[in-house]
Amino acid sequence: MIWDGTTTVHDNWGTAPTEIEPMNLTLTLTIEADSIRIYPLNTLGAYDTTNYYSYDPESSNEFTITLDQNTDKTCWYGMVTFKNGISPLAIGPINSEKEGCLENYPNPFNGRTTIRYNLAENSDTELRIYDLLGKEVYHSGHKNELSGKHDIEVSADYLISGVYLYSLKINNKIYNAKMVVIR
Repeated sequence: MIWDGTTTVHDNWGTAPTEIEPMNLTLTLTIEADSIRIYPLNTLGAYDTTNYYSYDPESSNEFTITLDQNTDKTCWYGMVTFKNGISPLAIGPINSEKEGCLENYPNPFNGRTTIRYNLAENSDTELRIYDLLGKEVYHSGHKNELSGKHDIEVSADYLISGVYLYSLKINNKIYNAKMVVIR
């Protein structure tokens, strides 16, 4: 990577071949969750849903995890948390009437996904999707959108495999979530 001398590498990640010294790490994480899964990510930032490590807390919300880069052949990992046996990446529609309640399904996806949210009252809305480098890849806005449940369908046609963050602004409140594109 090439550092610009301040706080970011922007989109200049250097050139191949990437060389790392593989490490075997033990980390202690404090996370509000019943369990977590750690996924080794591939070169596109995607993960294989069948290849993961599950961890239960050793004490209240404290997890000790091990990462072996010699085995996983990656320096990137993803994590999914579970509360009451449910992941925020769970597939399925929202049942809550609470404002915001932002999620997309299916997630992960490879064709199309539906972003669903709820408005308690008529509101101005803005939906933005960002890649992990912070580049905006999608934007949609509505003035005085009617209250109730709303769905926005997003196509993966213009997205590469990886993790994306999306943000919904309702008047002056902001709700954030993530989605995963798998090819």
